[in-house]
Amino acid sequence: MTQRDLSADWELGDLLTPEGNLTRAAPIYLRRFPPIEDVTVRNGFLMWQFREPDRVIEGTAIFNTPIPSPRARLDLGTRVRNEKDMLRRFVELCDSSDQAVLEFAKCWGRLRLCEHSMPHDHGPLTMYKLRVPQPVARRIIKSRRTRLPRDIVRPACFSLTGESLHAWRFFSRQAQAILKIAARVHSGRVGANEDWEWVLDGGLPGHPGSATAQLNHVFLVEALRGWTSLGRLRLWVPDLEGKIKLTGFDLFAKLAIELVLAVSRRKGFGVCSACGRQYEPSRRPARDRSNYCDDVRCQREAARRRKAASRNFLKRRAKTRTTPDL
Repeated sequence: MTQRDLSADWELGDLLTPEGNLTRAAPIYLRRFPPIEDVTVRNGFLMWQFREPDRVIEGTAIFNTPIPSPRARLDLGTRVRNEKDMLRRFVELCDSSDQAVLEFAKCWGRLRLCEHSMPHDHGPLTMYKLRVPQPVARRIIKSRRTRLPRDIVRPACFSLTGESLHAWRFFSRQAQAILKIAARVHSGRVGANEDWEWVLDGGLPGHPGSATAQLNHVFLVEALRGWTSLGRLRLWVPDLEGKIKLTGFDLFAKLAIELVLAVSRRKGFGVCSACGRQYEPSRRPARDRSNYCDDVRCQREAARRRKAASRNFLKRRAKTRTTPDL
């Protein structure tokens, strides 16, 4: 199927934004630590090169001078092209060249895959109804576990310094299949068997013809739950000012939430800095500013905080002007 056919299905299923993108407004911060120096393609793997810490003090890595990320090293045209519609770019990787995968990885970072070819923070493999890629042989690539002190307790799985291109393309094809199924379900049809075989281990279970539509809805929700559980989204409280952020441990979290928003056909979501509830914003929430829902009490709280911040700013400026030079 060509990308034009895919876009037609997504448009028919009302999965695209008014701008024609799949990516929604989701205020999620992607952490990148330790600093990544570079990434290359070698022998079917994305090989990540990490910067060694300048010092280690009581088990804490200290980096004296920042270095530009691979994302910053991309030329402006490539970076803008990748950032414009992240989810669409990702689902197109299954049919793209190694260079296209490399450009996407430089822009957005790692999936943080383990030797099971899954995000390394995953739970027991038996809990997922999703189809999963073939694991990577341990002798092929080493994990970063050897760099950690022996007395630090870590989960059973560790992220690898090399991520299989096969695993990247597998998850890309699976996300594409979920979107194709969602487009067909929203337009009153059922998902194709070839797409369900990519999503579920063994495909859609056998069922009477009368239950087909209902099972498509049920297992589509299960697939989205599987992706969000692999992504491991977390709630983060940065200070006591009432701001709340959603953080993802890796790129997979961002992809998972964008996939959910596209399938559910929502404009996006934000988290109110006053009440802490999720709401649907009219525009993309700003990452470094407080955001408030339409509730009257939250809007009053927003006005109170803005006035307080303005008073504090004026006091600081007046104090600076009246302080004599020494």
